[in-house]
Amino acid sequence: MINNPVLQDRMEELIEQHLPPLRKTCRRNLARLTAGLYRAGHVHLTQEETRHPVSTDFHFAAAVVGYGMLLHNSEHKGSLTYPEVRHLAEQRRGDDPGGTRAGFISLVKQTDQALATGVA
Repeated sequence: MINNPVLQDRMEELIEQHLPPLRKTCRRNLARLTAGLYRAGHVHLTQEETRHPVSTDFHFAAAVVGYGMLLHNSEHKGSLTYPEVRHLAEQRRGDDPGGTRAGFISLVKQTDQALATGVA
């Protein structure tokens, strides 16, 4: 993956603004991942995971960041779509005893449906 420190720094700022506090290494890794997604123009975590194994939580957090970028119509969203975010979140839902991840997946689905029907 081509290193782009400016894009990674911007992603790290957005992550810090929109997610609960994360350790600096987690925030930096998530920024690197989302910057890579942007550069690729689509979600391709399968290839990235083979090079750099990451946790289910990390992948789910990437879905949350993607959702935020779509909501804000970020220039860094590339060609990411709500269905792609939902698919990533569903595939990497992991342990969800309180149902918060299921709630997020439902929110993404409702947002996509509202935008498709022109309700939003």
